[in-house]
Amino acid sequence: MRRIHKECDDTNQNIPKLVHQIVAFQGPTLCPGVLSSQESMIIGSININGVGTTPKKEWVRDLCRENHLNFIGIQEFKTNKEDLDFILSLWGKNNCDFAVKKSCGSSGGIIALWDCSLFQKHNIINNEDGFIAIISDWIKFGIECLMIVVYAPQDVNKKILLWNQLNHLIVNFHGMSTVLGDFNEVHHEHERLGTLFCKRGAALFNGFINNSGLIDLPMGGKKFTRMNKFGTKLSKVDRILVSHHFTSNWPNAQLTALLRKHSDHCPLVLKTHSTDFGPIPFKFFNSWLLDEDFPSIVSSSWYNHHAPNSSYQNHHPSTILKSKLQSLKKHIRDWHASVSFKEHGKISEFKAKISVFDTKAEHGTLGEHEMFEHLDLLKKIEDSEHLKRQTLGLKNFIPPYLAPTTVGSVILHGVNYASGAGGILNETGANYYGRIPMDLQLHSFAKTKDDIISLIGKPAANKLLANALFSATMGSNDFVNNYILPPASNHTRKLMPPKIFIGILISTYRRQLKTLYGMGARKIVVTNIPPMGCCPYLRDLYPSPDQECAAFPNNLAQLFNRRLRRLLIELTRKLKGSTFVYADVYNIVQDIVKNYKSHGFEVADVSCCGTFGKHSGVVPCVPNSKVCPDRSKYLFWDPYHVTENAYKIIAKRLMDGDSKDISPMNIRALSKI
Repeated sequence: MRRIHKECDDTNQNIPKLVHQIVAFQGPTLCPGVLSSQESMIIGSININGVGTTPKKEWVRDLCRENHLNFIGIQEFKTNKEDLDFILSLWGKNNCDFAVKKSCGSSGGIIALWDCSLFQKHNIINNEDGFIAIISDWIKFGIECLMIVVYAPQDVNKKILLWNQLNHLIVNFHGMSTVLGDFNEVHHEHERLGTLFCKRGAALFNGFINNSGLIDLPMGGKKFTRMNKFGTKLSKVDRILVSHHFTSNWPNAQLTALLRKHSDHCPLVLKTHSTDFGPIPFKFFNSWLLDEDFPSIVSSSWYNHHAPNSSYQNHHPSTILKSKLQSLKKHIRDWHASVSFKEHGKISEFKAKISVFDTKAEHGTLGEHEMFEHLDLLKKIEDSEHLKRQTLGLKNFIPPYLAPTTVGSVILHGVNYASGAGGILNETGANYYGRIPMDLQLHSFAKTKDDIISLIGKPAANKLLANALFSATMGSNDFVNNYILPPASNHTRKLMPPKIFIGILISTYRRQLKTLYGMGARKIVVTNIPPMGCCPYLRDLYPSPDQECAAFPNNLAQLFNRRLRRLLIELTRKLKGSTFVYADVYNIVQDIVKNYKSHGFEVADVSCCGTFGKHSGVVPCVPNSKVCPDRSKYLFWDPYHVTENAYKIIAKRLMDGDSKDISPMNIRALSKI
């Protein structure tokens, strides 16, 4: 072991020292200095549980070779060997550099190995708390990297120290961070089978990931990464966590847990790749169906088309179909251009006539016939504006990200990343399988951005994103499916008062919205939390003696909303060129609840589809639930969500409402800046 002095002054200025003296073993540079032509990053991690035997060394070497690894972190190698031959026997080639944290007795020990034709090492941070950190440059792309290999202790208090040290290191590093290894901890109870789940330990681990801005990538292959030899104890303690900088560079990265062979842990391999989505598809707007001429345009094009230069008899049916579809697309495009031009001319003509009628009205010379014509012109303009509002230049519904058809040019018109039960915090909604939290939604958007760049180029993609409208609706699930979810929430609220929990939410949301800005978003509508206590589920969970909305959830919503509003003002002020819009859905829904009859509803406190409870809010809407005869008369469709008619009111007020509903501007005004 020898002391490592500063090798790069600029790098060390970015990394605060975790201990007064950094002690490490640093391998000599064996690289011949030749740049690789590879454009991907492939990272491996394995808890080898002792690497002394020949089969284990061969297994590690094969893992590196077969997967073409650029970097591998090995935990629990359980040896004090530092010789060069031993290191090369693991990597299998001579183009590597390495760092070692020797084991303590017969336990622990970490080795990091990397291809030095790809990574240029600047510094190594190594202490006694279970990790090695390597600061390097990714030579091919000039990206500064922080690679951390972790072998976490079992003791919770020691883990707290480790999480704090790693967090301090990561948040003060301004490049790309990757943290991999055996964390000896899980996110949720379902990641353990036959072993004891520690709620406190999981909460601390989740807090570390959130506060450090890391993403726990979805993992393919095996569900659990560790299994004892009897197959009775399984857990997912091995992970590779990455920063948003990583997902921005490689948005299509895939993490896989491979078959375990000579260890009770699975090797993990993280690979990056790009995807070709093929030809760009044609777009169809549902609003076209409202034009009375559209059916005849389609019918005429379809039935009057003939294959060019020959008769249909000489063509295969698939060729005929292709020719007819191509012709139909051309006719629809020509028709749409013509209609748009004529519509613009009509509106200008209507406005000129209205101006004349207004002048007459001001002088008291407007006749009865002219008055009715004036009203008719106003109605025509309103109908035209309604048609524009219906699409706002988009399809009727923005396609979901995971739909197999959301590829090619489809993504140029908008993508929906929303997920049921997903929240700001990664642990929110853990009781629901398959929910996608905000961090993973941002990870998906990073992939979409990469696909957009591949379609239209980086400059055009940046312009497209800067002019696009982004909508973030988060927070309700972090309360309903987390903080106030019984029975576990009762214990959580004793340990964490509302102000502290909301502080964590706002801090995490700030990081996420800044990440969205960093990926190109400039016009961002952020919806606040509605009056949760008015939904049937929470009315039944927190019954009020006066039959009003539940006070406790609504107080939480108001506390969160005040902090959120201040956050959006702060971000707009600090992030150059950004406009964060505060959508006050709480105010809109509260108005509908209080004045539901004036809005056309007859029932405001019972769900149309639900089971059990005074407000039909105890059991969600399921196939055998009782459904109301006329959902349009109900404010709430199920125990949690309002009906379509209520959503239309909310959408209209956010689109064209005043500052009481949305500030500093409504969505229509935002779309024009």
